[in-house]
Amino acid sequence: MDHFEEVLSQATKKGSNGVPGAAVAIVDRTGTIIYKHVAGFSGVADDAPALEPDQVFWIASCTKLITSVAALQCVERGLITLDEPLNSHLPELASQPIIAASGEKDFFELRDATNPITLRHLLTHSSGAVYDFMNPTLTMWRNSRGETPQLPITGRIDAITFPRIAEAGEVWNYSTSLDWVGVLIERLTKTDLEDYVTRNIAGPLGIKTWTWHLSRKPEVAKKLMRMSNRSPDGTLTSIKTPLFEEPEAESGGAGIYSTLDDYMRFLSDTLKESPVTLKKETMDMMFTPQFEEGSKLQKSMWELSCAPLVGQSIEGVSPNHGLGGFLLPHDVVREESKYFKPKGTLGWHGMANLQWNANREKGLAYLFATQVIPWGDEKNQNLIKEFDTAVWNTYAK
Repeated sequence: MDHFEEVLSQATKKGSNGVPGAAVAIVDRTGTIIYKHVAGFSGVADDAPALEPDQVFWIASCTKLITSVAALQCVERGLITLDEPLNSHLPELASQPIIAASGEKDFFELRDATNPITLRHLLTHSSGAVYDFMNPTLTMWRNSRGETPQLPITGRIDAITFPRIAEAGEVWNYSTSLDWVGVLIERLTKTDLEDYVTRNIAGPLGIKTWTWHLSRKPEVAKKLMRMSNRSPDGTLTSIKTPLFEEPEAESGGAGIYSTLDDYMRFLSDTLKESPVTLKKETMDMMFTPQFEEGSKLQKSMWELSCAPLVGQSIEGVSPNHGLGGFLLPHDVVREESKYFKPKGTLGWHGMANLQWNANREKGLAYLFATQVIPWGDEKNQNLIKEFDTAVWNTYAK
């Protein structure tokens, strides 16, 4: 890992304008953190303290894996199945029409949906939903109502209740689907999402820091890494921390705060032969490709979302989706850059340029954590690529 550590050291030097700081860790299926490294500072202010091993991060969409596990627990307990229609459980979503541009500027058309939405659709982002700020037709629809597209971080159902852009099961779109999964879990268990996660995932795994609400855990709030923004001219500036106001309710798609070690406790469980949070067969299923090779669903997975998980390029990659994130169904080997990632690796990323990966067969999982926006920041993504390469070439190739 020497080369990676040198690259990270240079990138996190004061005044380098690389990244303020980053923390990384690798865990095995026994729960042992076999590698951990922290470099840089908690933000870009001149007086920013050194980043600490127990620093807290807003993990953004890395929350989605936690929500996925919670939903699969509901399946195991007989509260829902993966493939039954969710019309009675999520009528606000099931009743949404399908929207499409009409072919005329600033016009759109709405039609009734016909395919029922299932939990499997939601867990694989194939429900027909999409983030409205990522879709020009939904932006048009919002504008027609005097509204603006928004990140669904309030936890309010009205923030995620808007038309879908496709029938369920037709295409892949990065979406509010996991936000709806969070709503489903609450309705099935009659429990707030944070309470459910605390009792059924965090508690059994010995996780102490997880929360959507910093006001509930002031000791966690004190350790939060400062958020930074990359300006158009490439410079980093310190911005409001936390980035968003405390949510009214919990969102299944984003919002948890965690330390590196606590997320490692969670990731390690996804590797175990006898997991704590799920049955072995359910965990195996989470790491199983859900889209048929060559299908429209598989081919529609966005390059924008997938490329950061395979060294910033999907050249030669046939992406797929498990029940917990992007799934690599084959090895990726690039001789020139020495980039390697093994088949069976499940992963996803978070808005502040975090990324997790887990591979049950190899028995390894890892997280790259920082707090820089916008998502996709090139300097951060280059570091993630370096870390990816170092992990697999050092520990499991």
